[in-house]
Formats: sequence, C-alpha cells, structure tokens
Amino acid sequence: MDLVKAEIEKQRKKLVTSGLLPGNKKFFKRSLLRQKEEEEYFSKSKRPKEQSNNVEDYNFRTKTEEEDLLLKKFEERSREEREKGKLMPRKEVVRLLRERNQPIRLFGESDYDTFQRLKRVQLLEPESKGLRNDLIAALDKLDDAEDEEFYTSGRGVPASEPHCIDSSSASSTLDVKTKDNTLTVEELEKMKIDLARYVTLKEGTATDDATTAVVSISKLAPDSVCISDFDEGFHDQVIDHTLRYLKFLLSKWGHALNTRTKEEKLSYSGKMASATYTQTVEYIKPLLRTLQNNVSHFTYLSIITFISALQK
Repeated sequence: MDLVKAEIEKQRKKLVTSGLLPGNKKFFKRSLLRQKEEEEYFSKSKRPKEQSNNVEDYNFRTKTEEEDLLLKKFEERSREEREKGKLMPRKEVVRLLRERNQPIRLFGESDYDTFQRLKRVQLLEPESKGLRNDLIAALDKLDDAEDEEFYTSGRGVPASEPHCIDSSSASSTLDVKTKDNTLTVEELEKMKIDLARYVTLKEGTATDDATTAVVSISKLAPDSVCISDFDEGFHDQVIDHTLRYLKFLLSKWGHALNTRTKEEKLSYSGKMASATYTQTVEYIKPLLRTLQNNVSHFTYLSIITFISALQK
C-alpha cells in the first residue's frame, strides 16, 4: 500500500512540475498530457518535430501512391472486361506464341495481357517463315473437310450396305472452290498477239531470248517497233486481257484439281496441291482487284503481260 501511495505522489509531483496542475486545480486534459509527453520525448531524443511531420507526409504520399496503383489496376481490369469480346481465341493465341517460341503465359499474366504481348511480338518480330503459316492453315482446312466428309459419309449407313454412299457428293467437300472462266482458242490467240504487241512496245529493244520470242509473236520486227505509245483504249484492253487470262488460269487449275480421284485428293501431295491453290487464290485477289479497278502500275503490268504472252 505504501508503494501505491508513493507512486501516486510521484505522478502528482510530476504533473505539478510540468505545469498541468497550476494552483489548486485538481484535473487536467489528457490531450495536454499527451502534448507535454511528446515535447519531452523530442527534447530528450534531440529529434526535431519537423522531421516527424515529414515522416507523416511521406506515409501519406505512400498511402496515396498505393491507392493510385490499386485504382490503376482496377481500371485495367475493367478495360479488359470491356474488350474481352474483341480478344482472339485462347487456342489461337497459344498456337501463334508457340510458333514464335514464346511462352504461352507469363507469371501473373491474364488472357488480355497475353494477347497484347502477342500483338507486340507480331509487330516487333515479323514472321520469318514467309507464307508457310498460311499454307499450314490451308492444310488444316483440308483436314477439317476430310473429317467432315468421313463422318458425313459414314453416318446412318448400315455396315451391310457400304455401296450406298454417294461418292460424288462425298468427295465434293474435298474439292477446291472454282469459278467458271472459259476462253475460246480464238480469244486466246487474240489475247496473245495483243499482249505481245504491248510488251514489244515497252520492252522491244531488249535482246534476251524471251523478248525476241514475244517480238516474233507480235509479228513485228525489232526495227519496226512503234515508238509512240498506244492509245488509252488499247491500254485498257491489255488490262482486261490480263485480268481475264489470270482468271482463266485459276479456273483451269481448280477444275484440274477437282477432277482428281478421291485417293489422290486425300494423299499428302494432293493436299499440298489443294492448299497451294487455296493460298494462291487468296494472295492473288489484291492483284485481280487492282486490275479490275484499272489502277495497275506500269512496272508490274508489263511483267504480268510479258509472262502471259509467253504462255502456250
């Protein structure tokens, strides 16, 4: 009990000396006591009070930066949710990343982040395989057509009646898409002469064997080549001949592929031929569109005309 009384007396004297209990006052505010203790602490530790305020400001800024980071992550997540409908299928993203020897997912990466990384890789690292990927895609389409033909032809047919399958309709899924573009022999001869005349006008002074052959086709000797350009109508006619001839070649090529037997179409060489045709049709469309719009450049028009004139 004496110890308790001694401790109470000690605390009372401390309050009196600190100035919290002036005169006969028997109470004080706790905030004043806390303020007095802080002043004694800073005076004893020789730590300026401004430094403490700087620490508080730093903590406040750190807290604000963390909140900004969380808000930024939330906005990114919201943007991902909005653009999720525009993403490439995950299976396709994985395939393209593996073709480029890239990891299919990094640590903490979402599907949206993976898709964005794939786009950056495609921009910074162009495809080094050339047109090979398109050829593989065409082969995949042929494999899908083969599977569809297999399941369609075998569905609902009894095992005792294998001859009931219509081979013509079954093999139609393995055919390439073609358009009928026919030319008669007379039209081909006229086209050849007109194209040869155009090449002779543009490149008639060349001495190589190919140009000499074209000059002989045009029925013009090298010393009698016209030095003035043809009229605009003949130029348009040359473009029309070139366009029709290219379409004729594609149609003839496609019909030749479709006349093969089913075994030839299902063989590896047959699939490669069909895939090459499909790939060629896709890549020649811009050229055909340019010729159809009559905006072809002189350089490649001359080259195409030169090749077409030498065809037999």
